[in-house]
Amino acid sequence: MFAALYVNGHLFTAAFSLAMALAFALSALRVPGARSDFWFSSIFTLTGSGALVEMLLVTHPSLWWARGYLGLMIILYLTIVIGLHDTYGPDVLSRGERRWWARGVIVYAIWAAAIEASLFSGAFDHGATRTPELWGVRSTVCAVTVSGYLALQAFSLANLVLLGPLLLRRGPRRGERRMVAVPILLAPLVAVHEILVAFGVGPSIPLGGYFTALAGLVGAFVLAERFRALAHGGSLVGHYLVERRIGGGGMADVFAARRIGSGDVKRVMRRVALKRLRPEFNDDPAFVHMFLDEARIVARLSHPNIVTLHDVGQSRGELYLAMELVDGPTLSRLLKVSRARRRPIDPDVAAEIGVRLADALAYAHAAVGEDGRSLELIHRDVSPQNVLLTVDGHVKLADFGIARSALHTVHTATGVLKGKLSYMAPEQIQGLAYGQQVDLYAVGVVLYELVTGARPFEGDSEQTMLRDIVAGELQRSRALERAPEALRQVIAAALDPDPGRRPAGARSLHAQLVPLRDEAQARAKLQTLVQLAMEDDERQRQQEDSTVAERRLN
Repeated sequence: MFAALYVNGHLFTAAFSLAMALAFALSALRVPGARSDFWFSSIFTLTGSGALVEMLLVTHPSLWWARGYLGLMIILYLTIVIGLHDTYGPDVLSRGERRWWARGVIVYAIWAAAIEASLFSGAFDHGATRTPELWGVRSTVCAVTVSGYLALQAFSLANLVLLGPLLLRRGPRRGERRMVAVPILLAPLVAVHEILVAFGVGPSIPLGGYFTALAGLVGAFVLAERFRALAHGGSLVGHYLVERRIGGGGMADVFAARRIGSGDVKRVMRRVALKRLRPEFNDDPAFVHMFLDEARIVARLSHPNIVTLHDVGQSRGELYLAMELVDGPTLSRLLKVSRARRRPIDPDVAAEIGVRLADALAYAHAAVGEDGRSLELIHRDVSPQNVLLTVDGHVKLADFGIARSALHTVHTATGVLKGKLSYMAPEQIQGLAYGQQVDLYAVGVVLYELVTGARPFEGDSEQTMLRDIVAGELQRSRALERAPEALRQVIAAALDPDPGRRPAGARSLHAQLVPLRDEAQARAKLQTLVQLAMEDDERQRQQEDSTVAERRLN
């Protein structure tokens, strides 16, 4: 009777595991961003196969089936390590950590190949078997030698070393990873039991097949999350449904998303730009404080030329900012399209963009805290990547992630440069004390790039470029020479290496630029350029979608 229960139980767990394997394969094919579910499908295929082989050890005693059982265990453990690192590694490990773990996985794979070769050559059992019995159930297993016992035990316990930190670390998908951790971290203990049976310790028979029932149950919970994502068409972060990635910087990624309502307001949705701190920085206090500092700063700013902050939150260990979604390209994208089309940006359009940036900076520089004191705010990262353009020709300054203000709780370490090198003022590069004039200098670099299509300092090496920036030796440009004299003077003043000779403030820079453009005409031209950039982006997206579709068909 017990033998029949044992066999039927393993048939059930095998069928359950194979059903889960099929479900994960469907998830990988249907759920956006769930391609790594193919690894879960492979894992459940191996666990189901292991349950079937374990059943055969009872019904069809054979040395080769016994070796096959241990061989499948080795392949299963290797697949789990590779699959879970591919699935969760990008979420919680930094690039450096991923390289370190990749080397560990390679060593583990070589170790697995050596064990497989030794196992099937007979080095671990010398062709002998033993038949343990429990409650009338008899099973055939390899008579594992001491060397085989030690190698198999060490291999199974190494699994804990490679997966424990990955599954238990804080960060994105923490709840899912903890669910997965339950069977994964218990699996080596089950392996200890199986190997002890093969080594001849204790009267028990292999019971690992039953363990797949627990793994299958956890897999069902993971799948529920997958199908919830499928039902919504994307992943959920707090109350926001992520649609697609639209950009990123040094410490955060930005996604187009929309807020999901509930109850009577379920159909009322707001589209936002969701800025998420990258997984490798979620446990770093310096980056967390910097991210929250940006929220504190932007929450105090309300200006038509500054991107608005809507919400701040934390979801499953992830910090995020929900900000105004600007329907249009970045200025860097506009410059790239302009260069590709060999269609220079008109000086009056450059002046219009400069006017809007100066207006935004004048407001930000004058911002005060709740106590009425100046925030002494410096953006420190004014660059085309952080200037957003709308379809109707509006200009928005974004990304106060490395801004300096009186609200800051984290300060830059001595000698550490913050910002993009090409847009940094000489005093920043030299490590001298600096003020809000560095933002005006960055606007000068942007204006020069808009008028000429190139940056003002483009040395053969970084050292040459730094030397030219400090000396104020601009690149000679025919395009700049063709620009109106008044605009050239404004750019030259903003790029003066001596901050004392630059415009007195953003309001002064704004006043100098206003007479240099016809607002209506400049806005109309800017709208045309934005439209061209968006059409170019749409063509690229269609080409990428076609490429992905072709790969799937092949």
